[in-house]
Amino acid sequence: RRLIHLLESMDRTELQLRRKLEAGGYPEEIIRRALAYVQERRYQDDERYARHYADSRRADCGRRRLAQELVQRGIDRRTAQEAAEAASGPDEAEAIRGLLEKKGYDAGTADSRENCFFSLSLGAGTMITYGTYLNPKADLPSSVGWVAFLGIMSSILGGLMVMPSVFAFHLDPNAGPGLTFVTMPAVFAQMPFGQLFAVFFYICLMVAALTSSVSMLEACTALLTQTFMVKRNTAIVVTTVLAALVGLAATLSFGAWSDVLFFGKNVFDLLDYVTSNVGMPLSTFGIAIAAAWVAWKTTAKELQSARTLSPATLTTVRILIGIVSPLFVLVVAAGGLGLF
Repeated sequence: RRLIHLLESMDRTELQLRRKLEAGGYPEEIIRRALAYVQERRYQDDERYARHYADSRRADCGRRRLAQELVQRGIDRRTAQEAAEAASGPDEAEAIRGLLEKKGYDAGTADSRENCFFSLSLGAGTMITYGTYLNPKADLPSSVGWVAFLGIMSSILGGLMVMPSVFAFHLDPNAGPGLTFVTMPAVFAQMPFGQLFAVFFYICLMVAALTSSVSMLEACTALLTQTFMVKRNTAIVVTTVLAALVGLAATLSFGAWSDVLFFGKNVFDLLDYVTSNVGMPLSTFGIAIAAAWVAWKTTAKELQSARTLSPATLTTVRILIGIVSPLFVLVVAAGGLGLF
């Protein structure tokens, strides 16, 4: 009766029903018999769920993402892949590419532009935060230039490390950051002492992830300590706990909270959409306008804290910050929101 009630509200996978019953404290034998009952009468069917879910989500994500979401909901990998392929069609990528090309829209350029904007937004926020701790006499243009140069070189080196292996092992180059966990194990498997190098590599990757997280949390910590005069230890605890809670909610959206949807999106997808398409564009647009037009005197003074810049250089910097950057932000934001 409990399962019938759950299935009346929405279709669910066997794994989702099992978790609901386990959370209710039902014995394993009762759970097994109840699942067998609803499956024999076709009240619950993972294949049917996979088809319906893939049909409802095919407009929002590609074949790979569909299959991944279905597996996270308890559908076996073969069924998930078949449902995703049936929903998206065999020539999905070519059809989309052809449609975009007819409209004069380069999908590869758009993806690169949006990824670049995402990385620059995170980097700029971190640099602004750490910049408040610099010596007042520090050469700001030189420091920013070196950070940008080293960041670009690191990205190029990362691409040169991963992408050749992607093509050598015939993997999908559009798989995103997850390629690190696909290509690198394949590379290490071909190397002498590969397991040893793999351990060191992923330890370094973990350290990089932790330091990046600390850098992002530092922005919130600095806001609380400098604007609201909160003690630093308290600010660190508050920001860490809040970030952990948000991260936990995003993680659970692929498991126990997979049925919790807002505007048709789970918690992770909603946070990703709002952050990438609303939060970052608004904040970067506001920073550019404030730096170039609202507080230009202060900006120019900070730029010349170590050495004097010519009027032409200052004018060029002001145009780049106050005109070019906001236009770039608007174009990327409009593309992310699907306005063109």
